[in-house]
This record gives sequence, C-alpha cells and structure tokens, in this order.
Amino acid sequence: MKQKITVLLLTLFLSAKLLSTTYFVATTGSDSNAGTIDKPFLTVPKAIGKVIAGDTIYVRTGTYPGTQTLQIKKAGTSDARITLSAYPPDLTSVYPKDGRPVMDFSSSATGSQGYRLSGANYWHIYGLKFINAPDNGMIVDYSTNNTTVEYCAFYHNHDAGFQIGDSSHDFYVINCDSYENADIFTDGSGTGGNADGFAAKLAVGTNVIFRGCRSWKNSDDGWDGYLRSDIPILTVLENCWTWGNGIYWKDGTTTSNMNGQGFKLGGCDAAADGYKYQAHHFRLINCLSAYNKSKGFDQNNNAGSIWLYNCTSYKNPGGEFQVGNGSKAIYVAGAEELVTNCVALSGTSNAFRTANTTTNATNAVLTTNNFNTSVSDFVSVDSTGLSAIRKIDGSLPDISFMHLKTGSTLINTGTVYTAIEYYGNTGIPFNDTAPDLGCFQTLKTTATNNLSYSERLYTIIPTTKFDFLNIKLNLILVSDITIEIFDITGIEVAKSTYTAKCGTDNIRMSLNHLGKSIYIAKIILSDKNKILVDNFKFIKG
Repeated sequence: MKQKITVLLLTLFLSAKLLSTTYFVATTGSDSNAGTIDKPFLTVPKAIGKVIAGDTIYVRTGTYPGTQTLQIKKAGTSDARITLSAYPPDLTSVYPKDGRPVMDFSSSATGSQGYRLSGANYWHIYGLKFINAPDNGMIVDYSTNNTTVEYCAFYHNHDAGFQIGDSSHDFYVINCDSYENADIFTDGSGTGGNADGFAAKLAVGTNVIFRGCRSWKNSDDGWDGYLRSDIPILTVLENCWTWGNGIYWKDGTTTSNMNGQGFKLGGCDAAADGYKYQAHHFRLINCLSAYNKSKGFDQNNNAGSIWLYNCTSYKNPGGEFQVGNGSKAIYVAGAEELVTNCVALSGTSNAFRTANTTTNATNAVLTTNNFNTSVSDFVSVDSTGLSAIRKIDGSLPDISFMHLKTGSTLINTGTVYTAIEYYGNTGIPFNDTAPDLGCFQTLKTTATNNLSYSERLYTIIPTTKFDFLNIKLNLILVSDITIEIFDITGIEVAKSTYTAKCGTDNIRMSLNHLGKSIYIAKIILSDKNKILVDNFKFIKG
C-alpha cells in the first residue's frame, strides 16, 4: 500500500513537457554560461531567474554558499510543475548520481532564512541539503500550495529546519530529515526555545502532509503545531519518527526554554494575550517518539481534534501520550480525542493521559486498545540505526527498535479503521487478521520451522582485523540477505545485498574502506516466509 516514490520521481524526470527547458548548475560553472549540462550556471538563483512553468533545474554535487535568503516567487501549474532537483537518479535508484548538493548559508546576514517559498505553487524540490541558515533552513509562506519537498535535509540551522505557515496549504513533505537545529549562537546568545525540526504553525493552512520524515536532536521540539489562526486546519503525519529533542546537540545541555516535545500537536497563546484557543486538527498514523526531553505526544492546549493511530512512545520522561488537558483546552464543536492501537514503554504511571471528561471536553473520545508494555514485547529497545541512511526508494531504514516480538499479545489485537485516507488509499493497512499495536506491523508468517536462534541461520567466520566480514549460511536456501554496517553513532557506513545464496556458500563483504573503530553489523535474512533481523558488534583492528 506504500506510495511508490520511485515511480513519482521517474515520471517527473522522464516526462518533460514539450518546449520545456532544463538548466544545470555546478560548482565549476559560471552565471555567464548558457546553463546547459556542458556549460552550467554557477548559482541556483541564476537558474531560478530563468525558469518558467514546466522547466527543470538540476544541481550537481558540491557546496553552494548563500549570502542572503533565496526567495522563490514563481509558480508552476498543475500540468507544468517547476522542478528543482539534485542531478537526476538513474533508472534503478532515487539517489542522486553524483551526491546531494548542499546549500550552505553560514555567510548569510543575521536573521535570514535559507530558502523562502513565497507563492511558489506547483514546485517539486528534491534531494537538496539546507544548512547553517541564521534562521529557518526553509520557510514556506504567502499561501504556497500544491508543492512537494522530497528527500531533503535541514540541519544546523538557527530556527526550525523547515517551517510552513501564512495560509500555505496542500503541501507535501516526503522522506525528509531535520536535525540538530538550534537557536543558540557562537556568541552565546539565543535560548534554544524556537528551533524545531519541522514546524507547521502560526497561520499555516490546511492539508499539510508529512510522510516518512525524521526529526531529531533539535533544541526545541521535533514537530511544532503552535497556531494563531481562527480557521480550523488539518495537519497529517504518516510514518514519521522523532527523538532526542529539547537538548542542545553540541554539548548536551538544556534550558527551561527548550520544550523538548516529540510531537507538539497544536497549542496557542493564552487568551489573555489576545488570541483565542485555536483548533489545529492533527492526524498521526504509525509515528514513533522516543528519548525526548519532555513528552512524546503532547496536545498542549490545542482546541481541535487529535487522532493518533498505531503510534509508539518510548522513554519520554514528561509522559508518553498526553492528550486530554482538562481546563487548559476549550474544544471547538465536534472535536475528538482519539488515541488507539498505541503502545507506550516507559514505566511511568502517566504514560497515557486518558481523554478527560470535564465540561470542556464533552466531545472527547475515550482512548481504546492502548497498552503500557514491557521490554519482553519487543525485538529490541536498542535505537541504533534510527538516523541511518534511507533505503533505495528514499523511505525509512529498516530497524528492529520497538518492533513487536513473535508471541507478543500486542500482535493482531488492534482495532480496524477503514474510513481513513492513508498514503492516498482508503484504510490503514495491516498484515494479518487485525492490526498490531504500535507503529510497526509484523509480517504474517507461514513457515513452520523455528528461526528463533540466529546460530541456526548463519555463522560468523572470524578474521584477524575484520578487513572483511565472512558469513557462512546454515540453511538450504536463503534469499534477500542484506548486511548493513553502522558506526558507533548509528550512521550507516556500508551496505550490501545478496540474493538466493545456498547454504554451502559464504558471503564475503569487504570492510577495507572502514577505519579502526567499533561497528555494529545488522543482518537481515529470510527463510521462506520468516524474516530475521540480527545485530552484533565488532571491532575493526
């Protein structure tokens, strides 16, 4: 049921409109050039000055310094989008051929953003990195709509990495990462209380959708939906992860201004400050929040509906699911609070704050099918790999963290919801007779053989210095074997995939390019319909 991002990209790259023009930008170019692949421009602003509806800009790898905010005001149309992209992928991958270009705004004037989309309707921005902006890495305003930002990264900016507001609507943020953004400056100024990973807030319009996005180690919140608008709007998050927010990433300190919520689902200024309580409707499906300074999922004082389906919260000391804020929220007519098929693992007594029953919440829906759980329900509570590189289609990496263990009572016990749009489809998909609880669905298996012990599946043949990884398979037939290597910080540094290897074969993976350090190997393999994910640490000498 998952959206095929590759198909979308290939459609954009291969179905160019008649009479459209493609421009190229490279660090070796010149803005006096023609902008062709052989004679590229030097700067992105030069190319943006040239494009009209239907045109494409391809940016080659390298770092592009910016000295001021790049404001994009041009608009495409529904049948002639404008594309700004890393140099295009080949036909088998969504990864850029020669690396993702970096937009570096470290030389920009104080208070300036990186990119500002102002009425930039019907754009597709793909594969760029936005770093070191004195304010937002990217901000979207002036009712920008029907635009997609995909496979982009926002980090080390001094306000929210990505922020959208000012009535901008029908906007899609797909497979993007925003991390280590902090409003703390080298001169010691800044409170750290404004730099979120992603912010859909203030006067944001409706139908802003985040899919497959990650936000971590931002000085304030992972997602912030703080609102100043009298018009109820909807923001949707699907398959999004957030962790470690509210702590300054450089030295680990925190201040009282750093809220540190994983998902801050709305809220507004106090009525005494001249603002009403606002209705920012939020729908979250299959989302994960862990290790944040305060709460995992927080209603704040949002007066709108909050629907949380199949979400997981782990070790958030302020509470895991804090929905139902009593007199702090004055709900709009028809508002609902629904937290269902969700799991929490923290050991705190306030993991779930149930929907309140005060007069201010007469429209609240009691939470159902939610469980405080134990470590024994999960394959792993080791978060290694959360920030690993994305898969070939740009989607989130495979991890074992917070996946349900075979035999857990949380499997096949959820409530089925069919009247929900998810990734453009009707209903939330599941793999067996009923949904599992939490954000990760287990695979339905039919094999009868027991694969509980990794020694039945493979054997590591030791080498002196781990210049290569040598694995002997112990099964008659194993298919789709993937080996991923992570450094001690969780960054993926190597990956290889093997298909249809017989039990008499060895898998030999070179590690010559890795330096001396501690690494974690993740092995993903299958026997018939069973899948095993196993991890082990090793030292390369």
